[in-house]
Amino acid sequence: PPPPPTPRPARRRRRAPSAARRAALTTPSPRRCCRMSRAPPRGGGGGGAPGPPPPRAAAAARRVVAGTPPAAGMGWAWTLALALPLVLVLGPTGVDVLFDRLEAYVATLPGDGATSVAELHDDLQRWHARGRMYNIHGHEVFGIDVPPRSGGEPLLTYAIVHGFPSATHEYAYGALDGLLARVGDIARVVLHDHVGFGFSSKPAEGYGYSIHDTADVAVGFYRSLGITGPMAFIAHDMGDSMVTELLARFDRPPESLLPMWPQHVIFTNGGMHYDSINLQFAQKLLLSRWGAVVPRLLANYAPALSAKIRRKGFAKIFSPALQAAAPGTAEHARLEHQLHLMTEVCGLYGGGMILHLSISYLRERPVLEPRWYAALRRFAGQCECAEHADGAGTGCRRNSVDFIWGDSDAVSPPEMPRIVAAAAGVEAVSRIQYVEGAGHFWMMEQPEEWARLGAETIAAAGEAAPG
Repeated sequence: PPPPPTPRPARRRRRAPSAARRAALTTPSPRRCCRMSRAPPRGGGGGGAPGPPPPRAAAAARRVVAGTPPAAGMGWAWTLALALPLVLVLGPTGVDVLFDRLEAYVATLPGDGATSVAELHDDLQRWHARGRMYNIHGHEVFGIDVPPRSGGEPLLTYAIVHGFPSATHEYAYGALDGLLARVGDIARVVLHDHVGFGFSSKPAEGYGYSIHDTADVAVGFYRSLGITGPMAFIAHDMGDSMVTELLARFDRPPESLLPMWPQHVIFTNGGMHYDSINLQFAQKLLLSRWGAVVPRLLANYAPALSAKIRRKGFAKIFSPALQAAAPGTAEHARLEHQLHLMTEVCGLYGGGMILHLSISYLRERPVLEPRWYAALRRFAGQCECAEHADGAGTGCRRNSVDFIWGDSDAVSPPEMPRIVAAAAGVEAVSRIQYVEGAGHFWMMEQPEEWARLGAETIAAAGEAAPG
């Protein structure tokens, strides 16, 4: 006969939960409006009635009722897990619709950065005190105007033009003062922050951020200062594009559209030939459709990560030697300080949220390069005397075109000046100089060298000998 069945052990009876336990299991958590929490509700006792939810939870609940995502809702992992199948199911059209809705939602999120100059580092406040605000075409533009120490009319006006995404403050580490020490007796020096940069206004709407808009503001700034004589431009990065646009608007002094006429141009590290630019990941992101979304999302959901990414983006285009400086050294401390100030002034007035707009000049670069190269060729072939229409008068000096390039630039490689000079047909009349061991922002790394080369290069062209 089969063995008798083994008796099943008696099931242990579970103890009935207490009143506080039952309340915790049946009350929605105020921290997550879509989940059940086992923790006792905030604001209430062990088994009493729950207190009012905190303001953050109440706001999240209101967003759910209104049909918008809660500010502290599902994590990024869940978002991606749901988004990827949607991309496969909905196709390109559906994805565009979803992206438009995401873009509309992100536009309602607040930006980051300081909202007033008083919140910035003391060094930035001291630089701001050196200039003043000008109203140019309805926009507030920060500018610095240093007249000649002699008190008379300047023989030449030096215009310093900064690039993307920096500001005039990149010349605050000795570059401007070094130039003034050399030419300040006989020359006037002016510089300004472009709209969307530095201390100038940073509108998210009502301004195109094209290179034409940037040039219009620059001309308006120079006119507001009453500049009417010859000028020497020292341009960097985006400033290179803006100055070539000014040259395209310039024919000869009597027929010029400008109230002044450029006579000397120095180009420093910038993307003057689009196909030769080593675009960084951050630049590619800003130029894509995600450029308007990712920075604001990071600023609201991961502010520490946002600041770290922005800082690393700046650091990658300094010279390798400076990047490799060991922590604790003076070079490393200087780099960290400069990166901190660059990040602060970039984020002022929400500037970090409009970088996808202020970088739009790169989209124009390949389209306008033929126009700019022709203008550069025309400018380099002219003499400074209006009487000689052919630009070949006896004993006349031609307009000067020079390239002074940091040879360790990760964005604008050392071969860039030669490519541009060949493409514009000015290789026979332009001079190319290299600064050894200098990165993209070499006016910050080697300010004394920047001032010396700028003054001596223009002096060699026959104007404003250095003091």
